[in-house]
Amino acid sequence: MSKIVIKKCTEKHLYSYTKIMVQAFNDKYPHFFSGVPEKEYIEILQQLNLLELQSNKFIGKYVIIYNESVAGAINFYISRQKILLAEFYKILGKNIGYLKAIKVGIMLLGFGPPFNFPMNTLYIDQIGISADFRRKGLGKKLMHFAVKKAMKTGCKKVKLDVIAKNEGAIALYNKLGFVITKTNETSLGEVFLGIRKYYSMEKKLS
Repeated sequence: MSKIVIKKCTEKHLYSYTKIMVQAFNDKYPHFFSGVPEKEYIEILQQLNLLELQSNKFIGKYVIIYNESVAGAINFYISRQKILLAEFYKILGKNIGYLKAIKVGIMLLGFGPPFNFPMNTLYIDQIGISADFRRKGLGKKLMHFAVKKAMKTGCKKVKLDVIAKNEGAIALYNKLGFVITKTNETSLGEVFLGIRKYYSMEKKLS
């Protein structure tokens, strides 16, 4: 019988967490780090994730362990304030140069979760399952976990954004009670990310 456990992401899990997220969103990150080998930009994002883990803010980074292997990850927020931008750009600039760091920083901050959240809302920023562990219901377990966390912390709704062409994820979110509340089109996203349209989805909690 398979053993499945969801744990808070720690520095011990951080490389696996970052690698899963990069590979799950490989239609996004290579646009940020064009010309940078995957191994290197995993290391860059790992440094940024570590900076966030070490902050004192609410951090919703979790991993799902399947038979002692890190099989998936999720990242959500109840509130989010700007991290120290000087530290942020220092990490990027050291790795990819400061001119490119400005563009990358704008995109990472601009296309992440909002800094000013609606009251009583949990926002799911990222969720990913390693290719070796897909079709085992792990994504659904992580989503249920986030919803339960939202309810325990007094949230009234859970929100997320999803790329319009990601039909599989949209179908899963619909089954879990999420509905599309807004269709977003962005020329900036098309230029930098190859993403023209994405949906905002929401699940209201009783």
